[in-house]
Amino acid sequence: MQAQLDMSELLADRHFGPSRLGYVVLAGAVAVVSALLAWSLARNDAASVEHSTRIESRAPSSSSSDVSALAERGQAGWRERLQARGVDYAPANVALFTDREPNGCAPGADAASGAFYCAEDGRLHVDLGLVHTLEDRFGAAGEVAADYVVLHAMGHRVQDQLGVLGEVANAPRDTSEGAEGLSVRSELQADCYAGIAARGEPSLAALRPDDVTAAIRVAAAATDARIRPPANGVVQPEGLVHGAAEQRARWFLRGYDTGLFDACDALTAVRL
Repeated sequence: MQAQLDMSELLADRHFGPSRLGYVVLAGAVAVVSALLAWSLARNDAASVEHSTRIESRAPSSSSSDVSALAERGQAGWRERLQARGVDYAPANVALFTDREPNGCAPGADAASGAFYCAEDGRLHVDLGLVHTLEDRFGAAGEVAADYVVLHAMGHRVQDQLGVLGEVANAPRDTSEGAEGLSVRSELQADCYAGIAARGEPSLAALRPDDVTAAIRVAAAATDARIRPPANGVVQPEGLVHGAAEQRARWFLRGYDTGLFDACDALTAVRL
């Protein structure tokens, strides 16, 4: 598969050269500050976090800090893994919002949108309202679920960088729909990628299969039924949207247990 590389970094040299001796000390201070700023920007390049106006207008919450840190660590890990395979991973910006954020992927997205990746704007969108709900209402399973939905969305960013999302979007309808169609398969692959990323998270250490299944069920209960609008008043089963909870847990654990990129072959696997 041909990787799509769509970002390059341009570094510009800055020269500070005052003409008068009396300005030497001031110029030196400016140069030091500028160098520190450039270092800080380079350090944060691995995962730049963009808050919506709604979040910026409030005092920073522990949830926003936790999500930001998770995104930074996760994307730094994917940069290393993909570089080892000869692919340059371009970190996605992260847009944090609460309950509602108009955007090009899901206009008027509400708390049901959870965490999702938008290929159109190249961002990870994370609803802190959903994070609070998962953590406050579902205890330990909710905390795992909150991390899972972020890492799953990050898995879609990885797919986008590898060209998978484009292939799925352009696939004939009869191959993309259904319980074993490409749409479900791409979701299960993102679950597997989420499992790989979770291996390095201290809060997700020593997960058992039952822990993962419970967390995914919690996440599904909070998102799937409301993300996909009811058809004729009937809510579509979660398996038609992302795959059954047992499938999702199985593919997450494939990545989590092995840490192998090639283990996430959901697009071509015979058994899902």
